[in-house]
Amino acid sequence: MDQEPWTAERVREMMTNPIYCLSEPAIVAEDVWIAAGIKLIREIGAEKYLQMVLSNLRQTFEDEFQQIPRGRTLRRLGDKYLRPKVLG
Repeated sequence: MDQEPWTAERVREMMTNPIYCLSEPAIVAEDVWIAAGIKLIREIGAEKYLQMVLSNLRQTFEDEFQQIPRGRTLRRLGDKYLRPKVLG
């Protein structure tokens, strides 16, 4: 099976997805991910960077977001899963 070639866009997608530094074990060290984020912000601007981060988070948590009723938000419960919490 052939692997896709590494492109600047593919690296940007990886470095704007926090799952790569939050997974166990981490694929990218958190300090490396943050440093890459700072560099990307300087290169592409904060707005574009944040749009890419949000896009990656939406894709990562797509199922959880679709199941949350309006007026609720996600909160972290331990290291196992995310669950909705009623906004106060």
